[in-house]
Amino acid sequence: RTKQLVVTNDNLSVYPNNIFLDDKGTGANIFNISSSTDWNIQFISDWLQLSALSGQFDKSISISVSPNTSTSTRNATITITGGGITRTVTVTQQAASAYLNVSTNTLSVGSAANSQSSFSISSNISWNITGVPTWLTLTYTYGSGDQSINVTATSANISTNTRNATITITGGGITRTVTVTQQASNAYLNVSTTASELDRPPTARAVLVSHRIARKS
Repeated sequence: RTKQLVVTNDNLSVYPNNIFLDDKGTGANIFNISSSTDWNIQFISDWLQLSALSGQFDKSISISVSPNTSTSTRNATITITGGGITRTVTVTQQAASAYLNVSTNTLSVGSAANSQSSFSISSNISWNITGVPTWLTLTYTYGSGDQSINVTATSANISTNTRNATITITGGGITRTVTVTQQASNAYLNVSTTASELDRPPTARAVLVSHRIARKS
């Protein structure tokens, strides 16, 4: 008896094996599968999607990715298997450029203690805040990413002149500043007297009132 040996010549290939995309996801985002058999695709990534995860024979697979807002490059490995053969495609997405922005460069708080205002930081890096005077407090003086910062005057400004402080936000070689102004108190001038003082001669009363004004100013 003659035995017949059946030999299968399954093949599976992919091209290209490496795909490079910019931080926004643009670039050559297609790889091609050439196969004589069924195949399946597996990958682990929450920022990458494929147009198909299984099929047979030849097919082009489109890749879509979300923007990379991080300052670090990220990678994902796509595994294609079929007919006992395994192939891989590595997707590399470039890092985003570092940015650090503030919502305003000037801020004003009232003259009274506990007067408040706020500004926002928009960033994809870590940052620090310096130059905070003793008459101000901030909800955060360091952090990373986006953050709203509340600014509070810890004491009243009893002067009739405004007071100012420039705080500095730095990170990733980037510097931003916010100038905080606390409003001045309203000017006032009070004069007091008593009934007994009204009994004084007019000249004496005038001297007494003038003296009190000088002391109050």
